[in-house]
Amino acid sequence: MIQSDAVSRSMQAEKLTLPMLGKFGSTMSIVKTDIGGSIMRLETEYASYPTK
Repeated sequence: MIQSDAVSRSMQAEKLTLPMLGKFGSTMSIVKTDIGGSIMRLETEYASYPTK
């Protein structure tokens, strides 16, 4: 399914941005943690409904 492939690639790209945020210092650590948590929740939801 094209949509699921796009979602999967999007989540992979989001994961790649996390190390980049770490380079901005401690100020961005809260943002990095928040984005990381959001990615984990999206992956869990996505795994629950792989055909949607």
